[in-house]
Amino acid sequence: MTQDSLEENIRSIAVQLIQWAEYRCWNKISDHLTFIVSDCNEFGENFRERRKLEE
Repeated sequence: MTQDSLEENIRSIAVQLIQWAEYRCWNKISDHLTFIVSDCNEFGENFRERRKLEE
């Protein structure tokens, strides 16, 4: 998977998710999306462990 294909997959899934949400509720959901993609390594090795503790 390349960065371009990842971006396209995220956009495609996001559009489908918005369509599903609009079907399920009467609220209008904006089509303007912003994505922040980061590497879990940015948060250190214990990221998953800390996340489990927070839940």
